[in-house]
Amino acid sequence: MAALPRDLRAVSTCPESGIAPPSEVTLAAAADGADDVAILVKNSDCDEVSIQATSSENPGEYRINASYVDIEVVESYPAVASLWLWNNKIKTFKAVGMSVTEIDITSNQLTSLDGLEFPSSVLMLTLDLNALTSTSASNFPENLQKLYLRKNSIDSLAKFRFSSSLQYLYLNGNQQLATLEGAVFPDSLQYLECSDCRITEIVGVTFPSSLKKLTLGGTTVTSFIIRESDVDVLKSAQLSLTVSLDSDACSTLSGTVTDISDSISACVLSDKSFSNLYPITSSDGSSSTTGSSSSTSTISSTSVAGTNGGSTGSTNQGSGVSGTTVITINEGSSSNAGLIGGIAAAVVVVVLAIAGFIVYRRRQQKRQQRDSGFIALDSSKMGETGSGTRTVTLPPSSGSGYLSNDVRNDEDLIPYRLPIEDVVIQKELATGGFGIIGPAHPLQRAAEEPVEH
Repeated sequence: MAALPRDLRAVSTCPESGIAPPSEVTLAAAADGADDVAILVKNSDCDEVSIQATSSENPGEYRINASYVDIEVVESYPAVASLWLWNNKIKTFKAVGMSVTEIDITSNQLTSLDGLEFPSSVLMLTLDLNALTSTSASNFPENLQKLYLRKNSIDSLAKFRFSSSLQYLYLNGNQQLATLEGAVFPDSLQYLECSDCRITEIVGVTFPSSLKKLTLGGTTVTSFIIRESDVDVLKSAQLSLTVSLDSDACSTLSGTVTDISDSISACVLSDKSFSNLYPITSSDGSSSTTGSSSSTSTISSTSVAGTNGGSTGSTNQGSGVSGTTVITINEGSSSNAGLIGGIAAAVVVVVLAIAGFIVYRRRQQKRQQRDSGFIALDSSKMGETGSGTRTVTLPPSSGSGYLSNDVRNDEDLIPYRLPIEDVVIQKELATGGFGIIGPAHPLQRAAEEPVEH
């Protein structure tokens, strides 16, 4: 058989990039190992485009700018210092080499960092204008120092874990973010900025000892509660925020209003009170209650079989083995536990009261039914045709057994009373509260006896 022309042969690898024909738009390094060019592979037909590296701001360093080309997969890249990948559709990023120190994936429609593996050499990562709502520490390079998360979909920092080397964190423009409660910052963090956010509450936050600058803007902080050991940290840092503190609310928490700067005050709690009110979570996701007498146990396992003791929380470890779960058991008492116990007791009391009332009403109804007089009169004794029986209802007795105006118990009438089975009611004229009114005559066996009128 004659050999097929070169253009018609099955392609096993794309010539310029050396990768298998991709099903998605892919960025790759050049097959010849050149450090000054990247290859954009557009489709499975190996339609390839070369992207030349350019000089960066730092002398002797180069950058690949592959923005606005719909990249979905970053397979590899040349040994450059910087990768700019704005406005693509990246969902897979493979860590390659140790030369890259800056990666910018602005506006890539990211909702999570799953599938993205960054080399440990990266020091600055930009993820602006995406839709991220949570991260774990394992999502980030271990040596990362600067992280940009501006204008994402962040409404809580409790779902974020950051690398232990992070020094700069920029959260500007996350307007759904109204509180810092639950935030866990690494002790290495020096600069925290969230301008144009909507933060009104700074509570339950353990500030890193290395903090140098805190910038919040866009609204007024109305709740600023810190632990006593963070007062000096904040006093030595440069703070840029507006605070309007409610001193009465602080007193309710047994706190003390303390000046942090000339224009900023905070409600300061003792470390023990603070940790009881806001259990402190470490940067790896586990909880602790430092400063309190509560003892804390940490159990690591691949599945949760059960817990003992007080409050329990679990998270995935940020830097441990994938799938490992951390369960923290707080065995000591706290104000939260007391509050929950009080609420539970109140609920039990209300439920028991309702149940008791229902049982009482049912018993009362049954008792009334038993006490009510239901008399079935045979129609043959009533001088009229119709159904076989007729029911006459007598009024129930009172709780003591008698009604105050019950003529059935009238001593003057008792001697003249006839048993109803000895009387034939000829015609019913009316019914009253105590029986039937109408003409009647005794039965024959009763007629032989004198009847007084």
